[in-house]
Amino acid sequence: MNREFIKKLCEETHACVRILEGPIGTNDRIVLISAKEEPDLEISPAMDAFLRVFKHVNDISYGTGGSTDQIAAYFTACSVWLLVASQQAINLIGKQGSSIKSIQESTDATIRVISGA
Repeated sequence: MNREFIKKLCEETHACVRILEGPIGTNDRIVLISAKEEPDLEISPAMDAFLRVFKHVNDISYGTGGSTDQIAAYFTACSVWLLVASQQAINLIGKQGSSIKSIQESTDATIRVISGA
């Protein structure tokens, strides 16, 4: 992602996007996206920016819209790494894994939570 893309993305979504170094020994980068919540919007500024980054990284035309069905049509397999604060990971997993299991069943996705410890 070049600086022009990130600048335009921030202007259009009102999200803050930062590119950080990834883990030592990898070529990966961390894309940190944050924004003030806007309850009146259909999609939050941070999620809008996330979807645009996802499309950009995977070379998906911006004309395809934001629906997961349209995005999924482009891939037979896709992998996304999402960095989540440890206190939020508890909510993702749910009591005895109930939340993550429900998400996996409703989306046919495989979700793994990898501890940094």
